[in-house]
Amino acid sequence: MRAATAVLLGAFCLALPATSPATTHTVDWSGGGDYLTIQAGLDAAAPGDTILVAPGTYTGGENRNLTFGGKELLLRAMSEGGAVVIDCEISGRGFDFSNGEGPGTVADGFDIVNGFRSEGGGITCIGSSPTVRNCRISSCEAHAGGGVNIVDSSFPVFEDCVITNCWSEYLGGGLRVAYDSSPELTRVIFFGNESYYGGGMISGTGCDPTLTDCVFDDNTAEMGAGILFDGGAAELESTLFLRNHATELGGGVSTDVGASPTFSHCTFFGNTADHAGGGCDNGTPAVFQNCTFVRNAALLGGGLFIRGPSGSAEITNTIVAFSTEGKGVHCAASAGIPTITRSDIFGNAGGDDLCGVYYDNLFVDPMFCSLPMGDVTVDGASQCLPENNIWGELIGARGFGCATTWIATDSSWGVIKSMYR
Repeated sequence: MRAATAVLLGAFCLALPATSPATTHTVDWSGGGDYLTIQAGLDAAAPGDTILVAPGTYTGGENRNLTFGGKELLLRAMSEGGAVVIDCEISGRGFDFSNGEGPGTVADGFDIVNGFRSEGGGITCIGSSPTVRNCRISSCEAHAGGGVNIVDSSFPVFEDCVITNCWSEYLGGGLRVAYDSSPELTRVIFFGNESYYGGGMISGTGCDPTLTDCVFDDNTAEMGAGILFDGGAAELESTLFLRNHATELGGGVSTDVGASPTFSHCTFFGNTADHAGGGCDNGTPAVFQNCTFVRNAALLGGGLFIRGPSGSAEITNTIVAFSTEGKGVHCAASAGIPTITRSDIFGNAGGDDLCGVYYDNLFVDPMFCSLPMGDVTVDGASQCLPENNIWGELIGARGFGCATTWIATDSSWGVIKSMYR
């Protein structure tokens, strides 16, 4: 009986298909690798393979509009010898993820420049959810999604990337998220991007992106210079909005009807809007928990502008201070009723009086460590620290500091990606 069983097991094992080991391929434009172009390497690779790309600038039709064909592959720039640049030459984009790619499809370490398409000048994700790491998308243009376009139920992961100097005619200078897509963005920097709506980013109906430790710096738009939320329930954690400018509404952020974002431990510093909402223009039931608004400016609402019947924000444990123009919080006549509790409102140019439902608030100097140095941690004597207020709760985004400046403390992440390079 045992012999018969052994024979049967042996026959079964022989019938199993052989599994090919993963292979590493190399691409080198100068001829030192297995392939001269990136697309040739992608086409030759089998699922599970790795393609390493040598430093240099890659141009031409086989080095743009790159597709993985739905395969799980690791495409990685070699770490030594300089940057790997994909120059699209205003004739296409860098990566085209539109074949159902999943998180096992990875692009790591590329500089994508001079992209141009109607949607997604640098990268597009259409019904696909790849992982993109350590990439820099710059000087790319599109009608929508100047740098990156994420649409049609896509759920990609972007980590440690920089999207800079990208332009969109209409929607999302740096990034457009639309049609039931929900990317996960971690330590992504949006710097110097421009669009009519959503200079850094726009996110639409049915989209629930998550942003953690991201930076929006020096982006411009008519509405929502940093981000415009036009729907969905985004979640933002420890994200910085710095020096963004809107020619109409929402220097840092604008939230429009249908959106319900949540901001936790986020900082709005030095954002401006020509009309309303220097830090945030809010027309929705947004939530602000442990945030800091400082030195923002607008004619109406230097810190926050509450508008529209849906503008019923919940503002808790938040500092709104030192707006250089406008009130700290301004409610339009037609606005919903915001709730403001256990927050500190102080030193705003247009006044610190509140609107909506408000109780258990402070109106004292938060005692920032050094605003000239960009340090919005607070002194040990600040009433914004839990040990110094009757609620035993932290007020603001940063907590106790003063030993080192905030910019220096946070610059451990690659010295904030080498200040965006």
